[in-house]
Amino acid sequence: MQLDKIIGLANKHKIIAIGEMHGVKENPEVTMEVYNALKGKYTVVLGFEYPQSLVNNLDSTDQIFYQDGRFSPFHKEMLERLKKDGVKIFGFDLNNSQFEEQKAGALDWRDKIMAENINSKLKEISPETKMLLVTGDIHYQTVPQSIIYPDREGVMKHTEYFPMGAQLETDSILAIHLRYLSGQFFNFKLRKMPKYTVPQNQHNRLRSKTYGKFNPTTAYRCLQIQGGP
Repeated sequence: MQLDKIIGLANKHKIIAIGEMHGVKENPEVTMEVYNALKGKYTVVLGFEYPQSLVNNLDSTDQIFYQDGRFSPFHKEMLERLKKDGVKIFGFDLNNSQFEEQKAGALDWRDKIMAENINSKLKEISPETKMLLVTGDIHYQTVPQSIIYPDREGVMKHTEYFPMGAQLETDSILAIHLRYLSGQFFNFKLRKMPKYTVPQNQHNRLRSKTYGKFNPTTAYRCLQIQGGP
């Protein structure tokens, strides 16, 4: 992994955002590698795509977080270790009362709420402190997207999507796209990794496995780092 490059580029950015594919066992491992590299030089707060209630009580998780791949026993172990070490952690996802409201909102309504939660936290931390965010790779995008998404009748249509990352109140974001090159992941069901061709200048590969009650399968990861000088 290009940890030295990440550490260097982070000097110019307030927010470092990891956009992950939910449902791979080693996602927490990547988070810890990046965090441990950053904390050697910066003060860092960690934000996760969870409700704050889950961060406060790791045994209170709704089953949905296990099903969509965001949370697993490996994530719980990571969070328990971070909390024990006194690391500042916060959750920026909807609270329980907002999940029903989301169903009636626009596709990016949830992104708006998550961005508001992060922006509120940004106001609380010192100018020197870095914020490391861990979220799904659709939310960390820093520009509006035109995507194909089903409407309420299930018809696939082009939709303008304003992602969380584009709504953050910061001058710049160091975006780390965590891609998996082969294998499987679990997101409501066991799925095959989409095909991705690695550019010639990217060779950051590491064995990875899916988690859950399924047999582990090999995957590989690489990092795309955006936000350089």
